[in-house]
Amino acid sequence: MRRPEGGRDKRETQRREGEREKKERGEETRREETQREGREEKKRREGERRGVQTNMRRPEGQRDTARRERHRREKERGDKEEKRGGRRKRHRERRREKRGDTGKTQREKGDKDRRRDTETDERSRHEHETSRGRKRQEGDTEERRRERRRREERSRDEYETSRGTKRRRDTEKRRRWETKEETQNRGDKEER
Repeated sequence: MRRPEGGRDKRETQRREGEREKKERGEETRREETQREGREEKKRREGERRGVQTNMRRPEGQRDTARRERHRREKERGDKEEKRGGRRKRHRERRREKRGDTGKTQREKGDKDRRRDTETDERSRHEHETSRGRKRQEGDTEERRRERRRREERSRDEYETSRGTKRRRDTEKRRRWETKEETQNRGDKEER
């Protein structure tokens, strides 16, 4: 049983009337809103392709374009300052300076000796070795060594004795349990 055609027409006219009323009140219908957003999105994409930023009505759109603008400006400034790929590389080098050139990617590890300023290299190696020497001299006096050995043995003893006590405790528990069961069984038998 099909619905008579009038039904759909009626709904359609109602919808149209509703839209007309909305328009008179100055509101957008949902369809128009999505269409508008689609148009703006398209415009923005084309603008990106051409390198032109169009600010949309939506705030996140404005933020996007602002960020893109800023990046572009920074990059240009960087290229002017030193012709070497702008911001990213600058940042990488600044970070490397900060952490004293230790964080290396695998590829950089090979040529770090060539790249690294030899003077700092020497200084750091010297400091490293002297401090190691100092530590060795202070550290391993005979009594220190003896102390360490004593500590290790004590901890091993404690570990093994604690294991022993655990094992003993377990066996005692089991024995107690078994005797208990036996007495219960005996009681059952006597009742029978």
